[in-house]
Order: sequence, then structure tokens, then C-alpha cells
Amino acid sequence: MLPAGASFTILGEKGNWWKVSSGYGTGWVDHRLCMINLPDVVPSIVYDATNAYSSRYTSSGKDIPGITGQALYQGKVYNPRFDEEQFLMPVLYATAKKICAA
Repeated sequence: MLPAGASFTILGEKGNWWKVSSGYGTGWVDHRLCMINLPDVVPSIVYDATNAYSSRYTSSGKDIPGITGQALYQGKVYNPRFDEEQFLMPVLYATAKKICAA
């Protein structure tokens, strides 16, 4: 059983299934239920997750106290594939495929 949020390596793909390897073992997961980090698969996009450093949320054109201008989550982490800090942009695999095709 692969717990939610666990990282894994994709070894192969067959239909809607990925063969994956992780610290929990090797097996198959339905990729329709998996999120991937978009910068890992589409590095050519310039990413800017504003909610990670200064939320732009407003309501009826007015700032929301405690939300607007605040960092809502940690959005940048070190990505060893690119040897730099990058925004985390989790998306469903199907969404990533559509973005790649656009």
C-alpha cells in the first residue's frame, strides 16, 4: 500500500496504470489518482506561485485580512533534478498532459 503523499519513481506505464517503486516497494498505481510536480515534467514554463509568498486573493475587490498579501504555504523547495529551488506545482497527471499539449 502506497500512502497518500508518498513519493515514488515511475518505472513504466500501461493504460491508466504506472508501475512504481518507492520505499514501500514496487507495484502498480492508477495514474488518474496521482499528482505530479509540473516543473519536473514541463521545465520550460516560468512558474510563479504567488500564494507561496504574497497571496493575491481579494473579495469584492477588497483585501481579505490575514489572507491577502500573506504566504499561504511553503511553495519553493530544492529540486535535485535541476539543482535549484523551484516552486511546487502539483497537478493531476491528466492535467499535465493537457498543459504539455497546449
